[in-house]
Amino acid sequence: MDELRLTRSYLETLSTGDLAQLAERLGLDIPSDLNRIFVIEELLETDTEIDRALIPEDNELAVLPADGDAKLHLPDRYNATFIEVLLRDPAWVFTFWEIRSQDRDFYEGAPDFGGYHLRLSSLDALPLREGKSSPDSFIISVEPTDSAWYLSFPSSQGLFKVELCVLKGKNEIVLAVSPPLRVPMNVSALSVLNSQDDSPQTKILNLSGWDDFHVLRTVDHVSRLPQRCE
Repeated sequence: MDELRLTRSYLETLSTGDLAQLAERLGLDIPSDLNRIFVIEELLETDTEIDRALIPEDNELAVLPADGDAKLHLPDRYNATFIEVLLRDPAWVFTFWEIRSQDRDFYEGAPDFGGYHLRLSSLDALPLREGKSSPDSFIISVEPTDSAWYLSFPSSQGLFKVELCVLKGKNEIVLAVSPPLRVPMNVSALSVLNSQDDSPQTKILNLSGWDDFHVLRTVDHVSRLPQRCE
């Protein structure tokens, strides 16, 4: 008999009824009104090897061989052009990106290729005259081999975005734009809220235990230079 071990990814594709039937086949006594999340946990805890014939063919990739020798390999690249941002703390943001292979070959193979760069800019800033730059915006040149950087916020508040751009001659082409990212409330702003004893925000803050957290303040950073992720 060709045996397989159940995985969470496979079980989550099943309906609640199918989960109940599978539990019954495996001899588990599951209450009919039990939440499907707990049913999945019960099935995973059994660590039972099952006959491959019980698994639909289109879901075979969601299970692992019972011997545990198989390894799941995630691709290094997804051949898509995108940029994403993750907030690390109120002073720094982690950004990572990818450029589709066809686009990369097209731009980097051109004689007027001028390199890639990131542009972090404020969405709250007023429009500027041509040739002027906002103090809440800066550009960071990145290497073609780069795929991630840490960026420091130019301001302690506001809504920001990060653009992935390529220079083609004198023209800047925006390849991807991150979702808007709002700088979180800093410590001094939290202190103001904390003084408003009757506000709902204060009650939530007190319950969260925020005052016990070590928050990295923007003013602690003397240098505003971005840092490359090696």
